Amino acid sequence: MSNTNEKTLIIVNPVSGNGKAIDMLPETDNLLTRLGIKFDIQISESSSQATLLASSAASLGYARVIALGGDGTVNRLAAGLINSNVILGVIPGGRNNDFFRSLGIEGDLAQICKEAASGDAKLIDVGFLNDQPFFGNIGFGFAAEVTREANRIPGSGRFAYYKAIYKAWKNYAAYESSLRIDNLEIKLAASMIVVSIGKFSTGGWRITPQAVIDDGKFDVCVMEKVKRSRLLPLLSKFSRGDHLRLPEIRMYRCRQLEISSAKALPAHYDGESYQNDSGRFMIKIEPSILRVAARSESAHET
Repeated sequence: MSNTNEKTLIIVNPVSGNGKAIDMLPETDNLLTRLGIKFDIQISESSSQATLLASSAASLGYARVIALGGDGTVNRLAAGLINSNVILGVIPGGRNNDFFRSLGIEGDLAQICKEAASGDAKLIDVGFLNDQPFFGNIGFGFAAEVTREANRIPGSGRFAYYKAIYKAWKNYAAYESSLRIDNLEIKLAASMIVVSIGKFSTGGWRITPQAVIDDGKFDVCVMEKVKRSRLLPLLSKFSRGDHLRLPEIRMYRCRQLEISSAKALPAHYDGESYQNDSGRFMIKIEPSILRVAARSESAHET
């Protein structure tokens, strides 16, 4: 464990989880105080302010920044901490919290606070979608449509997410795409492409169940064009990670990926919609450039 005398900044996103994060703040404050952590609290007013606060943390004397929020909050703070010595801790207060799940930390809120505030640092990989950094996963096609619908639906929980899936299913389409995966070139009609650093996406689904956050590679899941009637049964397998050997699924591992599509391809990064009308994407990974408080993982499965 790290020294509890180090100075820590807690950054809270008041809208994460439709208010869940801000509701968690009093108990989080109490738990960290009982642990003897020296910390300050900042309520972020905007995404840009959150990134600025994180990027200024070292110069302000903070050794650690803790995100109290969801995947979008983590993305904003982590973007300001790339290639720094400041450690990022996470207390999950969002709707999906997939980045937190990929850290491997378990236990109640007291244990989570302890790991976030004093857990040892681990260097993890960072992805870039064109110039946009991401830390969990990005998705194209159906995955991005679900994200877009989910962000429009008030409330949280599984019901809201299943409603988003249904709305995306009604507008389902496949996209003629060209992919260059490292040195492999393929062309296909793709229903969905997910590029991941961590294991989890869409609220705990294991679309890339063999992904490891510090192996220097993306795990990529490509779902070929399927009939609309086949789509929902396939999605149930994604939730358990039982899809890897299905004929419609292709799995890859790579350091770089290029995607191009004849028409605009819906995209998201860490649960946020990504606007790119050109239909062309360059995705690359930079190994071990972000320090996080995370549980140690076993070697990557082969």
